Amino acid sequence: MFDSWRDYEESSGTGTVATIPELGKPHRLPSGLTEMEPGVDLGSALARINRRRVSGPDQVIVMQAWSRQVAHAQAELYASMVAVAEAEAEVAGPDDDLADIHDLAASEIQAALSWTRRAAEFQLGFAQDLVARYPRVWAALHRGLIDLPRHGSSSTRPLISTRRRPGRSPTSPWSERALRPLASSGRGFRGW
Repeated sequence: MFDSWRDYEESSGTGTVATIPELGKPHRLPSGLTEMEPGVDLGSALARINRRRVSGPDQVIVMQAWSRQVAHAQAELYASMVAVAEAEAEVAGPDDDLADIHDLAASEIQAALSWTRRAAEFQLGFAQDLVARYPRVWAALHRGLIDLPRHGSSSTRPLISTRRRPGRSPTSPWSERALRPLASSGRGFRGW
């Protein structure tokens, strides 16, 4: 149909569709990027950074900032899943039990995010545990102080082990003791 992109541009009458800017001098990172809290401001700052123009050492700083932003977004996603379950609970009838509400919420999440049923159920359970049972862990994730890969398996392991030990309650890899080494030092994650 077209032999080149230029043939397409000429036939469509739109002129140049995209240009690639010259690399030019190295890009300076926004001041305070390493200390910036994740959220709208950090997201905006990161969106303006042209990685092709950032020096090698600054690439590491940008990657760390993106990691904080991703952790923040994951915490927000989990809070949104819990909100979906709470909305289902509000409209549930008096005969609906918690399993029915969880099932309805998982169905909503499955449809909205195009996930498998198992993934929706697991992630909803993970989110409910994280938000309700471990609010300080959720807060640390929200602040970008911890992330799911540091947990060990990108959220594929449940918060509470389902294995029962005789005479003991289930164990959690998210206990305060387990979180201490996960926290980034000097970033306000003290006081456990």
